[in-house]
Amino acid sequence: MSDPHRIALRAGEVLFTEGEAATNAFLVEAGEIEVSTVVRGHHLALSRLGPGEILGEMAVFDAGPRSGTATAVVDSVLFAIRPEQVQERMAKTDPVIRALLESLLRRFR
Repeated sequence: MSDPHRIALRAGEVLFTEGEAATNAFLVEAGEIEVSTVVRGHHLALSRLGPGEILGEMAVFDAGPRSGTATAVVDSVLFAIRPEQVQERMAKTDPVIRALLESLLRRFR
């Protein structure tokens, strides 16, 4: 792929793992990604995401570690979203909308 922001994954490839530093969020352009965790030694699927859905979004708001592992279920294409891209847009957003978004995101973390 010629676009450095697009990432191609083969089925079974891991995009990121639980506990690692978060640097980007990702928009699923094609394919399917499973986000999972391990609880008491057992694999637990948290969600399956497809085209148009975002994962790792907390990475663009704070420096916390990944809370799950993301693995391609089928061959997939993702678009990386850097924190700076979101921060630039948030700075231009209506203050009420920005406050609402930030409040909702704090609840998730």
